[in-house]
Amino acid sequence: MAEVVKLVARELSNSEIVAGVLNRDAQAAAALYERFSGHINRLVWRILGGDDEHDDVVQQVFVNALGSMGKLKDPQALGGWLVGVAINTVRREIRSRKARRIFHLVPGTSELPLDSLDPDQQLLAPRFYAAVSRMRASDRIVFTLRLVEGYTLGECAAACRCSLATIKRKLARARRVFFKYARMDPVLASWIGEVRDG
Repeated sequence: MAEVVKLVARELSNSEIVAGVLNRDAQAAAALYERFSGHINRLVWRILGGDDEHDDVVQQVFVNALGSMGKLKDPQALGGWLVGVAINTVRREIRSRKARRIFHLVPGTSELPLDSLDPDQQLLAPRFYAAVSRMRASDRIVFTLRLVEGYTLGECAAACRCSLATIKRKLARARRVFFKYARMDPVLASWIGEVRDG
């Protein structure tokens, strides 16, 4: 009886992924997606909240990455570079939506996927994202990276490709906007009080 042998594909290194993508190798593009899609998916969700076009935005991040891979100077920095591509893609999406809403071309986003959240989160999430949506696109990204994702200020600066002083300024402005609108919502105002007391 013949023995069945299962072949396991070797995991590509970052350098091999970059070289493969530059040579239009579909396997390298698939490896890029497989390695980083979970992180990028979560990052986009954290910045945009629940959104009808979430999957399209994530896909656009990878389309943009594949198209600009030649700009990556150090293949070992692939993960951080891809976060930068995601941030730029989301920033463009937020700005584009604001422009389209002016002309009534885009309805508001759908409800958040609340089933996976606990009851407190279900109550807070839509209110949180309503307050966050009042921020400038670049401020919203810094706010999310720092306070939701837990990036250090230095990591925020690297991901957004700007100075530490700029990150601090954007974060301060984002906090002012968030607290201004959060204080108008009794549920968020109560939560802010609990966070400060805790």
